[in-house]
Amino acid sequence: MAQTLPLRSDLLPTALKAVLADVGTSGFDPRYTVRCIGVATFRSQDSRDLACLLDVDAQVSGWSCLPEPLVCDDCVLPLDFEVNGANGVELLAVVAASPDTLPAWAVEAAKERGAVLRLVAVANLVGDRLENCRELLRYAKWRVSLSDRIRLLAALDHEGSMTLVECMSAVRNAADPIGVVAALALKRFVEIDLDTGPLGPETKVTRFRG
Repeated sequence: MAQTLPLRSDLLPTALKAVLADVGTSGFDPRYTVRCIGVATFRSQDSRDLACLLDVDAQVSGWSCLPEPLVCDDCVLPLDFEVNGANGVELLAVVAASPDTLPAWAVEAAKERGAVLRLVAVANLVGDRLENCRELLRYAKWRVSLSDRIRLLAALDHEGSMTLVECMSAVRNAADPIGVVAALALKRFVEIDLDTGPLGPETKVTRFRG
């Protein structure tokens, strides 16, 4: 579980050793990322789940793992991600439960870095969107032929939107057509409805508009 309370700064070296001891590059599922800058290292499965959501967030251009913790006097707040996107720079920490108000010292420390602090409660890392993101990211390294990409995009331009199974039927050169649609969604050529239920034959697919 991610750190939930600030640590004393005089314990920082010990605290960081404890955090890094729990970090793994391949121990959390799914294995691949799309918009991670640098090495993908996560403090927990909860952190990995948040990274899944970041990878499919249209407002996020890139994210990196384990930025330098926020420090002020005798308090330290470990961080999970630094995120760049439409909202500027955000510093994210996964916590057991979000406090009613953010610690003022941590907000100010983030501001000094030109960033906004956001705490994400574990309880919020649930739901269809997360499960659908995890499914898509299994195809993060999938290679799509140019002909399949053009064929599918042309079909979407003609129809406006298609169901997932209709998109799969437009694929000709792949052993796993769903991999083509998933990979194009992760690369932001198409957009899949991730919020109205588990991915299925009737899931809506459109061209990505940003």
